[in-house]
Amino acid sequence: MCIDGYTSSNCHENCNYACQSCSQDNASHCLSCFKGFYIDSNMSGCTPCEQSCLANTCEQLNGICTYGCQERYWGHNCNNSCHPTCKSCLRENGICSQCVNNSLTSVGNYCARTCSDTCVNKECDVMTGRCLRGCVRNFYADMCDIECPATCVSVPDITRCDYFGRCRHGCIDGYKGITCANAMTTSKPESLSCGGIIGGTVGGSLTIFCVTAAIQIVLFLRRKRHRKSNSSERNRDLAFSNPDPFAIGTFFIFISSLEPEMQYQELSVKCLRENKDETYTDLQEDNSVNELADG
Repeated sequence: MCIDGYTSSNCHENCNYACQSCSQDNASHCLSCFKGFYIDSNMSGCTPCEQSCLANTCEQLNGICTYGCQERYWGHNCNNSCHPTCKSCLRENGICSQCVNNSLTSVGNYCARTCSDTCVNKECDVMTGRCLRGCVRNFYADMCDIECPATCVSVPDITRCDYFGRCRHGCIDGYKGITCANAMTTSKPESLSCGGIIGGTVGGSLTIFCVTAAIQIVLFLRRKRHRKSNSSERNRDLAFSNPDPFAIGTFFIFISSLEPEMQYQELSVKCLRENKDETYTDLQEDNSVNELADG
């Protein structure tokens, strides 16, 4: 046998190009190839490995790329081109593993959708669309497609919320909660003032009504108890029982402005005086009857 690279009966002839060794009776029948070539069974010679093989290395017997394919190629021999939108694809089926311009791919499609504009550098996972480097300012979630709540306090050059949408710097006035979604209820001074005015007005009206009713009852009882009084006293009672409307109105306003203690003291003194007058009148009438009986 001849050493590698030579053939013929006396081993004086060279094997064909790229054959590292060949048959001794046929210089074109390669038995092994140099690096970068593989044995082509159809031609019985050495054929170059596909240029798309990494390191330009392939298996000697079948041409399968030893270390995989370069970008944008797929297949055992790396002789198939990936889809134009793919920067690289899976060797088994050609599905994009990385897209040109950072676009998004999904099973059955080839970089048909783009990553969200709110992904940092527009880079996302080719299978799920999840942003690989996080979100731009004031956006959150896996795909950075949700804006932070507008009720979060905004700080220059810093995002308002975290990955879960929770406000990082608190809430603006009038809102509360971890996402500042709950509006705080506030009392309205105007409504309370109006209510106080209405309540005071109604209370004052009721007070005047009660005082008026009490005075009318007192007057009625006095008229009933002084029917036997002299004409001057009767005229006085009649005058008091039919007062001037203007005077009554002035009296009501005056009574309502007095303190409760002062009203109570004045009424008590008035009642004592009236009782004294009535007792004295009754005593006079009793004495007159006794004198007539003695006579």
